[in-house]
Amino acid sequence: MAKLTRLSLSDVLFKKGLLTEKDAKKAKEHCRSNGHNFAQTLVKMGLVTEEEVAQGLAEQRGIRYIKLANYQLDPKVIEIVPEKLVTKYKVVPLSLSRNILTLATTDPLNVLALDDVKFATGYRIRTTVSTPLEIEETINNFYLAKAAKN
Repeated sequence: MAKLTRLSLSDVLFKKGLLTEKDAKKAKEHCRSNGHNFAQTLVKMGLVTEEEVAQGLAEQRGIRYIKLANYQLDPKVIEIVPEKLVTKYKVVPLSLSRNILTLATTDPLNVLALDDVKFATGYRIRTTVSTPLEIEETINNFYLAKAAKN
C-alpha cells in the first residue's frame, strides 16, 4: 500500500517559488533558538507575506483559502460561536450547512480550538484558512458594529 506524504509548509512555498531552501533553513534555525512559530517567522523575516503563508497552508492541508474582505458575513452564523471563543482562538464563523459549521482560521491544526468550538456549538467543524490580519479586522469590525447598534 502506498504511503501518503504531506508536503511541509516550506516545501509548498519552495515549490511555488516563494522561498529558497537557504531561507527556509535560516527561518527554522531562528525558530529553534527562539521557540517561535515557523510561519510567523517567515513573515517577520520578510521572506513571504501573510497571504502567501495562508495560501501555502491551505494548499498543504488540502483546504480552501478565503479572502475575508471579499466575503459577505452572516451575523446569525457568527453569533453561533460565543464571542469569547471567537476572540480567544481568532476564528470567524462563515457558514452553517447540514450540521457543519465552517470557520476561517489561521491555524487549522489547532485541535483545542476546533474541539472547543465543536463542544460549544454542537456542530461538526470544517476549516478554511485566512490571514491573521483579515481575521482580526473581521472580528473587530463585527463586534464594533454590533456594539454601535446597542
